[in-house]
Amino acid sequence: MLQVDCPELNEWMQRIAPEQLSIMFAQEYLDNPLSAFAHTLLRIDSKASAADPSQIHHAVALNYTVGGNPKDNFVVYAIKSMTGRYDNLIEIDPYPARLAKYLQEDERDAWTYQLDLTPAEVQQIMLHVWETKDLKLPYYFTTDNCASEILRLIDVVRPQQHLLSQLPYAVIPSDVVQLLDDEAYLPAPTIPLLIALYAKRS
Repeated sequence: MLQVDCPELNEWMQRIAPEQLSIMFAQEYLDNPLSAFAHTLLRIDSKASAADPSQIHHAVALNYTVGGNPKDNFVVYAIKSMTGRYDNLIEIDPYPARLAKYLQEDERDAWTYQLDLTPAEVQQIMLHVWETKDLKLPYYFTTDNCASEILRLIDVVRPQQHLLSQLPYAVIPSDVVQLLDDEAYLPAPTIPLLIALYAKRS
């Protein structure tokens, strides 16, 4: 095997310390038509946050979103999102802040499901994210969006299942969660964390 040392990659992997991946599903948000079909992102857990929910501050959010121009009015924004005129933006942020935005600012319900992936598969997915995170790829609202990218990442490590090709026409977050459940990737959602965050909000 080709051995290549990349200090920048090593530092990035050590900082994120990926051990476990979960999918977070945020319900529909009708105040923003572009979120009318809900939203998904990946929660990246280190050993600390995977072992103890109170260590959630060690978790990171991997979010695929549209790199739109806020100066565009809604009609222009929607047309560009549908036709690939915007880039697919990858955001990597602290998970608690990202989740709090949905629960507190937007008042949306959210569920987190651990993905049934091995630690080696998690590592391989994160290496793929490193390779692709700076690419300027087009965002398409119905086919290349927050939900399709999660299936694409899983297809990297389990290509034999062809998850993304099972949703050929439109990739909707709720359909992705259902597909992952049908393919036995999802256990029960992590409810205690939601209860704690709702209690804090109220």
